Amino acid sequence: MRRVISSIFLIIGVFAVIGCGAGTGTVTVNITDAPIDAAAVESVFITVTKLEYHVGDTEEWYEAAGFNGPQQYDLLSLTGGISEAMGEFLFPAGTITQLRFFLDAPETGSGTPSNPGCYVKLTGDDTKYPLFVPSAASSGYKATGSFEVPVNGTVSVTADFDVRKSVKKTGSTYNLQPTIRTIVDGEAGKIAGTVTYTGTDTLVVFAYEDGGYSSAQLSTDPPFSGAVSSAVLSNTAYILPYLAAGTYDLVFACFDSDGVYIDASVRTAEDVVVESGKTTTRDFTY
Repeated sequence: MRRVISSIFLIIGVFAVIGCGAGTGTVTVNITDAPIDAAAVESVFITVTKLEYHVGDTEEWYEAAGFNGPQQYDLLSLTGGISEAMGEFLFPAGTITQLRFFLDAPETGSGTPSNPGCYVKLTGDDTKYPLFVPSAASSGYKATGSFEVPVNGTVSVTADFDVRKSVKKTGSTYNLQPTIRTIVDGEAGKIAGTVTYTGTDTLVVFAYEDGGYSSAQLSTDPPFSGAVSSAVLSNTAYILPYLAAGTYDLVFACFDSDGVYIDASVRTAEDVVVESGKTTTRDFTY
């Protein structure tokens, strides 16, 4: 009975946002990730308990009716253009300015939980290392990026959690500070290619908005934190999916067996143009 009443109120909330005849549309929400630099980390699991959206210029957040939480995802299995659908939802037509994700995770300072909803697993180790968060259970995490919901139409969007920027280790503790961006699937393009590389260190490719890279990025926490997306070279290939149309600069850099980026390893390829719905091929000789 409580679930039925809750659903009724959620539906009422949607129609309250709709107002006088504005209509609704269907939104498919997917989740994806960028790879992590730490070679020892095999899996990063998060559990989403609730999804909310923010409409236009209003100050209110509305719960996505029909989200069947909790839902758990291994973010590191969703890299290289792979995504997983969280569900289809009825949203009010118009501009959705933000999405907000609530996680089942222990807050910092709450002690070590016995069954964390968010945790890290290391290669060759079955231990679930708790992934602590500042306030994901109470206030959620907001994703940047707005999108339009057409009246009686559909739109598919993907939320990129970017674990490389989001997971930080302090001592023996793993902390989660998600950096999430929302991309409209039909408007996204990608960059892909091969790299001629004979070294033994791990090579990472970063995509920056045109002119956004400077050498100071090597010293940020994490390194190259200003990148829109990244990809670890697999054999000789890389792919940077879910990029908004525009011009990008690619930055190639290596980190050693200790996970430390090598200053002298940085190379760049400038003015790579991405178009909606298309793949831009950019091969590189390192």
